[in-house]
Amino acid sequence: MKRSNKVMVGHLFLRLPQRLTALSRAPFIGPLLHSLSHALLPPQARVWVRVRKGAAKGLWMSVNPRTGKGLYEGTHEPMVQEAISKHLGPGMVLYDLGANVGLFTLIGARCVGRGGKVCAFEPDPDLCQRLSENVSRNGFSNVEIVQAAVCSTTGSTNFVRADPNVSPDMGLGTIGAGLPGSSVIRVRSVVLDDYVQDAPPPDVVKCDVEGAEMEVLEGGRSLLTHFKPVIVCEAHSELGAERVRELLVHAGYTIRWIHDNHLLALPSLCHLGPLV
Repeated sequence: MKRSNKVMVGHLFLRLPQRLTALSRAPFIGPLLHSLSHALLPPQARVWVRVRKGAAKGLWMSVNPRTGKGLYEGTHEPMVQEAISKHLGPGMVLYDLGANVGLFTLIGARCVGRGGKVCAFEPDPDLCQRLSENVSRNGFSNVEIVQAAVCSTTGSTNFVRADPNVSPDMGLGTIGAGLPGSSVIRVRSVVLDDYVQDAPPPDVVKCDVEGAEMEVLEGGRSLLTHFKPVIVCEAHSELGAERVRELLVHAGYTIRWIHDNHLLALPSLCHLGPLV
């Protein structure tokens, strides 16, 4: 199939109503639709789209037509989008931990403007490449991409790459040894307290690190104490959520849950913006 036709099919996939895409999981007809869709569009195909709504409205992103509907529609984690855009302004600094393909990096780059900066951390090399493409397509010169995992030790660490057939747009890679048969690579690791020695401190930190949030925050205790950035953090378990909450409360933050598994942490004595 010609490239132009694949692009057209990709855009068609993105515009299909949710009830139609759900048919791919139905008995009998599902396998047939699955085979047909793969014949029309390769599993790893991507198309350029402009985000339709939300804080990233109008920005360009390269998405997988099968899994990127939330990015294209602008409906992915709307409360996180709102929190970041409310607490960032011109000249400020965002640390995007677990930047993935860059939705929140792009939102941050728009909010802080040319006088601000976004430091986008992503350990997966393929996602880093896509992140770079998205930043470049939108013409942002205020983004620094750091190909590294943020954790509690500076040096290197094992990183378990997500199956691209499962999460081609929403990477689910994790730090750790991995299960037999998983794809494990060695990646650079950085500690926030070390990184900030040679970089502007953040005004806002977005943290989505697939279960390593305590490692990230343990490595940023000095940053939390001295710079008091606003924290938007996803917790990936009930125990993890409680440990994150306790650490941030002890560091002098007030916690509000903005979604089932996302918290917004504001410095208790500094009102940096309206609560979400």
